[in-house]
Amino acid sequence: MLELSTYTEIKFNNVLPGNIFEESFDIFNKSNESIVLKINIVSLNSEFENLDEYVFSIRKNTNYDYNEKFIFLLAPYKNIQFKVALKVPSSSV
Repeated sequence: MLELSTYTEIKFNNVLPGNIFEESFDIFNKSNESIVLKINIVSLNSEFENLDEYVFSIRKNTNYDYNEKFIFLLAPYKNIQFKVALKVPSSSV
């Protein structure tokens, strides 16, 4: 069984242009087997679709390598922590 933290959607409120905001989430493997997971970050905000700036990304909680997706092996009864980042565009959208 795979269990996500309380977030199924991550919503950023009261954001300021030019700032980076992050929200955390955990993934737990509660099975007896290792599982391969792929995480993709998808923005549901249509106003961000045609921007030249990099707006959404994800990183492991332990480093600052931002990506749009991660593929990893999660051992039995282990968890991994991620942060989803929003870089608010400096210019108006």
